[in-house]
Amino acid sequence: MDGLETEITAKDREFRNINDSVEASKGELAFYILSDGGVSPYRCKIRSPSLINLTVTEHLLVGWKLADMIVTLGSLDINMGEVDR
Repeated sequence: MDGLETEITAKDREFRNINDSVEASKGELAFYILSDGGVSPYRCKIRSPSLINLTVTEHLLVGWKLADMIVTLGSLDINMGEVDR
C-alpha cells in the first residue's frame, strides 16, 4: 500500500497524515490515519466500500418505480453493517 503521506503541524505537535486505499471484494476500502508517531493514532477513519456503493442509488433510481429499488439495492450487494458506522 503506497499511500499519500503529508505532515501537519498543530498545537506544537507534528502530525503525519496518511491516506491509502486497497481494492476489496466489494469495492475500494480506504484508510485515513493522523498520528504524531506515538502508540495510538490521533485520528483513524475507515471508509468501507458499501457506503460508497450506497451513494450511487440516488443516480440509479431517477425515473424508476419504487418496486425497482429492491432489485437495484440487491444488485449492489450492500452490507448495512458497514454503512451503519
